[in-house]
Amino acid sequence: MENIHVLLIEDDSEISKMILSYLKNDEYYTVSKTSSEALALKEYECTFDVIHKETLKEAVDCILAEGDEKFDVVLVALGLPNGEGLEVFEKINNCCKSCPIIIISKYIEEALEAVKRSAQDYIYKPNLTREVLIKAIRYAILRKNILLKKTRETEVEAAIYDIFINILKSEWTFDILSKIIKEKITEFTESDLAYIGILNEEGTEINGEGQKEFYEKICKCHDDCFPGYRLIVNKFNKAHNFWGMAYNSGEALLINDIIEYRNRVNPADCEVSAKNLILVPITFNNKIVGQVSVANKIKGWYTQFDINLVKRLANMFAVSLQKLNYETQINKEKEQFRKLVETTQAIIYSISFNAHDKFVFVNDVMCQKTGYTKEELLGIKLENLLSPRSYHDFVERLKKLAKGEPIEQATEYEIIGKNGNIGWVLITAEHLYDNNSHIVGANVIGIDITEKKKIEESLHIYQERLSLALEATTDGIWEYDIRTGKTYYSPRYQKMLGYGPEELEPSVNTWISLLHPEDHDRCVEELNKMYKGLPTKLLKGNVYTNQFRMKCKNGEYKWIQSRGKILEYDDDGTPARFIGSHLDITAEKELEIALRKEERERNSLVESKISEVIEEFSSYDTYHDLRVKQLDDIIQSLEDVSFPLGVRVHG
Repeated sequence: MENIHVLLIEDDSEISKMILSYLKNDEYYTVSKTSSEALALKEYECTFDVIHKETLKEAVDCILAEGDEKFDVVLVALGLPNGEGLEVFEKINNCCKSCPIIIISKYIEEALEAVKRSAQDYIYKPNLTREVLIKAIRYAILRKNILLKKTRETEVEAAIYDIFINILKSEWTFDILSKIIKEKITEFTESDLAYIGILNEEGTEINGEGQKEFYEKICKCHDDCFPGYRLIVNKFNKAHNFWGMAYNSGEALLINDIIEYRNRVNPADCEVSAKNLILVPITFNNKIVGQVSVANKIKGWYTQFDINLVKRLANMFAVSLQKLNYETQINKEKEQFRKLVETTQAIIYSISFNAHDKFVFVNDVMCQKTGYTKEELLGIKLENLLSPRSYHDFVERLKKLAKGEPIEQATEYEIIGKNGNIGWVLITAEHLYDNNSHIVGANVIGIDITEKKKIEESLHIYQERLSLALEATTDGIWEYDIRTGKTYYSPRYQKMLGYGPEELEPSVNTWISLLHPEDHDRCVEELNKMYKGLPTKLLKGNVYTNQFRMKCKNGEYKWIQSRGKILEYDDDGTPARFIGSHLDITAEKELEIALRKEERERNSLVESKISEVIEEFSSYDTYHDLRVKQLDDIIQSLEDVSFPLGVRVHG
């Protein structure tokens, strides 16, 4: 039966008597199995040992004298002599670091404020009953135990972390690691015995004698209950053996009553000295390579916390084995990397920013490209190797990295060799940081792009000359790739229609949308024929010509003379890529239209005059000379009419 130690601090005699009657030390309180409290707290029986103090000073002196660990819970009223309100709670709380405090008050607001300041709970005096009081005490103790459990778990986590760190640092040998883990297992699981065994390549346990000693302490007939003291793989298949069962399942085995379990799975007349047992296989690369076992003779039950702890510590060995395997692999990869660095055609170097931007490693290719020896490069700063422009870019790049701003992964730098020759490298860097996230260096790999930069410079000069040539002409240039839909309209092309550079969307649909309605269907139909390789009057050989009207930005239309040429064909012989030009022929078209209109007007006038003469002659009955004279007059009048093409009518 549990005995709960209570410190009661209350000066109200009636309340004190009530509480003391509820907590009589000669009675015990049992929670019914069917009550709501039993569902939360489990069934329990307890007695109470109560110390009563009436003033704040007496209470503080008692706690200091006895120690707060003596009490399981403190019941304190906030209205006391020598103290009032929250001042009482603060002074008691300063003395009780590990003991839960329950406030007893008739002022709810004041009690809630104390709870905010770390009191476990409060009891409203008008509602004080034995049921409420016992429940508050039990829940306060339960919360305290939960806190202690968390503290224990924190200590376990710290221990496991320390083991893990030492494994990573390779500061412990296998024997030291085994000893420390066994100590931690027995400490945190409260076990009497612990054993760790590892198998060698042949399946025999490396420290088999330790296993024999461990199992003999548990059961004298260990050869039947366990697979002997030598863990040979073929013996694990005995399913009735405890370790064989764990091996075959590959899972941890928890036995909280060895005798009952032993009699149930394999009845035998044997003397068992331990009460419970945990067996956990150690696995590595999906293969069982050993075991961790714990047992005790006193503790009643292992919990899930215990088995999880043993599992985690068993994993420490797996981690240790993995680390050894990884270190072997890393050393192999280091050797491969060294050979790669020595044979690659790429520039590889490491630089330290803490060493004033000096190189700390360079490969032979770096020396070949710069003309320096390794010793010379390791003694100079990066600033002395880069051109002023590239070094400025390098510094700005570091500033962006320090601010967390995005940067390009690959960067081009201009380097100056020992003989003064200028070259270009394209580098990719892996930046190195310290514990404060400050950049301290970089590992860099780069390729020589000097020839590429020369080609780009030549191309740039060519493009500038071409751009000047295009600006000098009145033609607008267009290009269209039927396969990809990629379209290009030169600045002059767009300016011709009143648009600025890059204002028109580079798409063939842009051209179609700007066509005059009277030209639209004809142009689209002929264009589709041309794309399909069908006969069209727009194409002669590989040369394309067309005339149409296009809408300008201001809404007006211009006449365009389009000329183009097929540059590429698909495998089936159909056109694939065109290039051509647009010429504004609006003035010529308008003149042509005006001339045609004037010609129509002239022809209409001539026809009208002739009709008048014929009509007049047909109405006269005079002599021939009179008719001739009149005809001469008409012809003379027609000779005075001027025509735009220089044509005159003669008699």
